[in-house]
Amino acid sequence: MNARPLCSRRCLRRRASQDEAGLAFLLLTVLLATVQLSVPTPTFFLDPARALINSSQKCIAHPSSNTSAKGVAKHGTPILDSNITFEIRNSGDSALAGILCPGNDYTLKVAYGGFPRAALLNSNPPLVTFTLPAPTSGCPNQVTQPTSNASTTFNTRFTVSCNATGQTLLFKVTSAGRDEGLTWRYAAMSVPVANANSSAAAPGGLCAAAIAACGLNGKMSPPPLSTASEVQHSRTTNTSTCTPSTLGYQCMAQKGKMTVHWTLNTKAAPSNLCTPASKTELTESEVAQYGTLHMAAQSTTQGYVGLGFAEDPADMYRSDILLGWLDAAGRASINTFFAQRNGIDMGDVVTDTWAYDTGVIRDSAGITTLCFSRRLVDNRAKISQDLRAAVGSSSAVGGSRRLLDATAQEAQQLGLIWARSPSPRLVQHADEDAGGFYLDLVSGVFVESVDVGKSKSYWVNVHGALMAVAWGLLLPLGTLLPAHRWLLGDTKVAGKHLWFWLHLGCQWIGMALFIAGFVVAFVQFDFSGSPDVAEAHEKIGIAVMAAAGAQVVLGFVRPSPEHARRGLWNLVHHNLGRLTILLAWANVYIGIYLAHTSWGASYTEWVTPIAIVMGLLVLLDVALRIAGCGKKDVAAPARSDAYKASDDNLAKGGAGNEGKGPSSYAVSSQISSDNTVGAHVKETPFPQSKSAV
Repeated sequence: MNARPLCSRRCLRRRASQDEAGLAFLLLTVLLATVQLSVPTPTFFLDPARALINSSQKCIAHPSSNTSAKGVAKHGTPILDSNITFEIRNSGDSALAGILCPGNDYTLKVAYGGFPRAALLNSNPPLVTFTLPAPTSGCPNQVTQPTSNASTTFNTRFTVSCNATGQTLLFKVTSAGRDEGLTWRYAAMSVPVANANSSAAAPGGLCAAAIAACGLNGKMSPPPLSTASEVQHSRTTNTSTCTPSTLGYQCMAQKGKMTVHWTLNTKAAPSNLCTPASKTELTESEVAQYGTLHMAAQSTTQGYVGLGFAEDPADMYRSDILLGWLDAAGRASINTFFAQRNGIDMGDVVTDTWAYDTGVIRDSAGITTLCFSRRLVDNRAKISQDLRAAVGSSSAVGGSRRLLDATAQEAQQLGLIWARSPSPRLVQHADEDAGGFYLDLVSGVFVESVDVGKSKSYWVNVHGALMAVAWGLLLPLGTLLPAHRWLLGDTKVAGKHLWFWLHLGCQWIGMALFIAGFVVAFVQFDFSGSPDVAEAHEKIGIAVMAAAGAQVVLGFVRPSPEHARRGLWNLVHHNLGRLTILLAWANVYIGIYLAHTSWGASYTEWVTPIAIVMGLLVLLDVALRIAGCGKKDVAAPARSDAYKASDDNLAKGGAGNEGKGPSSYAVSSQISSDNTVGAHVKETPFPQSKSAV
């Protein structure tokens, strides 16, 4: 046989490998550039063309889980960063300001804990005007620090409006840094503004001159917060629009498995079996300044009952929660929590609690009742620091950190989440035993009902299913096909062997499902601040993605079979593929553990089918290797000498090639070959070989 065709084929292979390597390098460069450019910026969030926020909220809104779902999901849910600090000083003498004076100028310095970041900063209620830097268009209470000016601090200057007297201003910043990954980080600080009747307004007081300049001397402080009945009367002609409570509260409403009772702006909670016999009683001035909310949550359960004030009632992330239960001995356990992820543990307990006069009881009918009181304005709460807008108070301006439905027109709604469990201890509740809603505290109407955790649970299931099918079935099965191709013999489809088509299909479909599952995790889940197991699952997943990507690149840059380095390439490519599968298998089970501990997923429903399939694949591989001993074309791990033998035999016209099995053709892996991920085999026909595939 003439050797010229062999040389032509070798040249074509080299040229194709060079072209493929160039394409792979270009794709990798584009990917890295995309990652570097994918940095969260205030400009992106505020861009009107992207419609990420409601136009009515543009001056006070910040990125949240809702905006993530609409277009910035790659940045995940913003996380609270305790390293972010605020420092407000008087513009005149640079003294630290613990209370603001209406009409005065101040400097505000935000420090990001040593990390250079871009940021979005605003004040709510919008009663300040930033003068340095220039505020965003149409929002004098809002400034941004663009990516081009990213720094470890953000220095601003603002003027307090004379209309802010008696208010509590909330300054909130959301920031992101290129060196910290695609993650929003936020923090907030509340600062009171003096009023005309405060000691600061007295002659010689800190704010006396400023209040006089505003023309506020002698004016009364803002009127007391309206009671529920007063607000109710102003909004409707009906004398009563809510259902009277059976526990002595003003109103009650039932939604699904939870009944909520509440009273607004009274000195003390009503007397019932749940509230303490000796209750805290606020003064008139305290009620006027802070407001009060007395609540109870009831459900038919022998375990715990929980009620939370959520930034978004569709999500448990970033919520202030009160949870309580009675143990078998009748002892009460009640704690307040701050949920920074989808789940809480005793490490999330808030010791400086915003809840007082708490209680928990269970009656003979098996109904557990959790009751408590809180101030509408309480800086000890992490998310629900100011609930005045939820009751329609005339002294509240604007929203309260997305605790209100931005689409509401007349009535304001309070965002609440609830959960219950049959277990009298802190364990994961079932999906159907939790929910969230917007509640109109005046009418008692549930304006919007959502199920907390359902959307996240859905994506957990999607992610798990994609990864289980990809790494539990398709990719391992695809690696077995080249190793045991003797089962399908010489059967061909469209000029290619059937085992090759099946192998190629398994690998590329498996890779597509893996990439889809990886994207779901990247978009829907935020592991920042998560437990160690969740963080390990994330890092292992990234490692598996990197290894799989490396396999693809190795497939494109493989040397020709006769090249001196082909043996080294085989060693790296094959063993990296095996290691990738083992690592992915381990991470699948870690993911099942997380789904169980964080979402109550059943071990049986996930572990049983996956373990059975993985076990069958291992047994099948062992059985086929035993059964295939001595058969023609039984695949053995490729070696460089095997490729050389194949080329030598081809150059010699195929003499002595019959029955040599793997030495009768050249194998070139794209993602993996033999027992590795994604073998891509370039076939070389041997007319004289009876065993050629």
